[in-house]
Amino acid sequence: NGNGNQVTIQQQNTGQGGHYAETVINGSYNTQNILQLGNAIKQTFVTTTGSNNTVSSYQDGLGEHYLNVNLNGNSNDAQVTQTGNTKNAATINLTNSGAPASVTLNQSGGQTYNIDRSCTTTCARVTVTQP
Repeated sequence: NGNGNQVTIQQQNTGQGGHYAETVINGSYNTQNILQLGNAIKQTFVTTTGSNNTVSSYQDGLGEHYLNVNLNGNSNDAQVTQTGNTKNAATINLTNSGAPASVTLNQSGGQTYNIDRSCTTTCARVTVTQP
């Protein structure tokens, strides 16, 4: 809980076992950077309530990517990259009641995603790249 915080998570391996990261943040002007690398399952769950928050998630390695982001508030931004040997899955939910929220999603592999936006006034950009 709070404003102006920065959370950095880095998980990496070259053997068995997977990565699991979960954040729950209530506040504004917070930044979350989540990096998961390696050859095992990578799972990220982010729930953020407040305004002007940024989530940056990068999952790379031998497949098994899954990400679930819920941003509730104004002017929030999700930047997600999932790459490396097939399975990609992302669910991103944005809810705002005024200023727009935005998403940038880059996937290479299995390329499965669901983006749900609920905007009271205007919605911001959603950019999806799947080479």
